[in-house]
Amino acid sequence: MIDMGKLVAMMQDFPSIWDSNCPEYLNKNRKEQSWLQLSAQVYGDAWTNAIEAEKKNLLTEIKSRWRSA
Repeated sequence: MIDMGKLVAMMQDFPSIWDSNCPEYLNKNRKEQSWLQLSAQVYGDAWTNAIEAEKKNLLTEIKSRWRSA
């Protein structure tokens, strides 16, 4: 389970995901890269060792948790 406090704190480093005033907010490629970098930080070794299908599931989980916050 993802700790929401930790997620919110880490999210501060990725304004392209959440800050509509950020110039990169509308850049889909940059936003996706930010999600991937954030996922790597949140999941650590689990992310590094995951196969692509598992990474997709982890990415979906983190996006879902963020949107439900």
